[in-house]
Amino acid sequence: MSASTAKTVRAQSSELRGIDIGEGRAAQIAEDIGRILEAADAARGLLDFNDEPSRFTAVLASSSPTGRARRR
Repeated sequence: MSASTAKTVRAQSSELRGIDIGEGRAAQIAEDIGRILEAADAARGLLDFNDEPSRFTAVLASSSPTGRARRR
């Protein structure tokens, strides 16, 4: 994620919770958000509207690095 996204995360933390999480932690959170968005985007092509809702979790787990390692 970009530096502007980290700034947004930091600003939201300050605005919504009244805390300053610092630049480093905001950057880490922004990276986490980026990975979550990438995983959700990848899962979109593997799921159908009529799929069982629990399948979404299974698809995300199977595409994550830790999920793949657990299955081996």
